Amino acid sequence: RWGMGTAYRYLGLTYLAEGQFKEAQAHLLKSLEIFGEFSVGWDIARSLAYLGDAAMMAGNFPEDNKNYRDALQLSVEAQAIPIALDALVGLGKLQAQIGRLENALMFCYFILYHPSSEEETKSRAEQLRTSLEPNLSPEQVKKARASAQAKELDGMVKEAFESSNG
Repeated sequence: RWGMGTAYRYLGLTYLAEGQFKEAQAHLLKSLEIFGEFSVGWDIARSLAYLGDAAMMAGNFPEDNKNYRDALQLSVEAQAIPIALDALVGLGKLQAQIGRLENALMFCYFILYHPSSEEETKSRAEQLRTSLEPNLSPEQVKKARASAQAKELDGMVKEAFESSNG
């Protein structure tokens, strides 16, 4: 069953890479259905984060926000820190879309500085960072960087939930 759930997740990623969001979503939902029968934590959180990516690319703000928040919550509960950081990138992109650029930049810096960040997650955070900084003053950039460095994961998770509520 784990192999089937993983296969559906990777099929979803393949469709996502091809820009076929509905197909990606269908396969990722099937992955969650299979994992939900026997698994908790890492696998479900990872599929939810990818489902958030699919919803974001399709322009579905309420759904991507919910998926990223659920992925963040589950990954923290499972102590799956790399997945939590991946969900934070998605929530950072959403913050940027609604005009909370400094907050989004703070998420980026936190991810870039965190030792558990995976290379792909760092790359996504770096891309977002480079798109945000030109739109902020040097003081705002400095403040975002300082805020990120001052936070532990629990504080950043709390910040993410508060800023993405609704």
